[in-house]
Amino acid sequence: VNATEADDITLNVIGDATLTTSSVDSIIGSAAEDTIAVTLDSAASDTDVALENVDSFDANGVTGVTLTLLSEGSISATDVESIIGSEGTDTVVADSAELTVSGVESVTGNSSTTLNLLGGGVVTVDDFSSIVGSASVDVVTLASGWAADVAVDLVDTVIASGGDDTVTMLTAGAMAVSGVASVVGTGGADTVTMLAGGSISVSDVSVLLGSAGDDTLTILSGNMSVQDVETVTGDGSTELTLLAD
Repeated sequence: VNATEADDITLNVIGDATLTTSSVDSIIGSAAEDTIAVTLDSAASDTDVALENVDSFDANGVTGVTLTLLSEGSISATDVESIIGSEGTDTVVADSAELTVSGVESVTGNSSTTLNLLGGGVVTVDDFSSIVGSASVDVVTLASGWAADVAVDLVDTVIASGGDDTVTMLTAGAMAVSGVASVVGTGGADTVTMLAGGSISVSDVSVLLGSAGDDTLTILSGNMSVQDVETVTGDGSTELTLLAD
């Protein structure tokens, strides 16, 4: 589908379809269980596309593509730069070098993708190399089954996958964790707060605050101040400071 006028062009699709489009503002699928795959024409100049009931979208090398989801559901996106979620529950599987999302509840990457979060909220993340939070409160849940080794920046809370997760802080600051096996700090003024009892290994974090449960801390490197931690094991050269309750 190649449109010559880019203003307010909506394509309505009934039934299964594989499409190549250019300069279409919105694509609306039917209410039936259709499989609709869209590939953007490589010469397309209109890079903002609204989608409803579309299963997959391929930007086809066109840069700066932003998708707005008009209805909840699942979508596979390739080479897309930004996705704005619907008012419902949205699940995205992305194959992009870098992806920015807002209002999306679940995102799966390709192990080398950087995920940028806009607007705060709660999101389940799977298979990303790094996650960058917003100026709002960002809560990231690592997807079940993913033994994450992920770098984070400006993320307020990380909830573990249940596997052997390692979280590396990219900039100094504060982060709360639940069930995370290992945290690597910046070596600066990092504060990590445990939300639930358990065991954690930490390196290069300046302050660790324990939970209300039974906490076991292993310090792999660096000096540390701790509070409300029941058991601490150092690395043989650790300087430990106990903070008053």
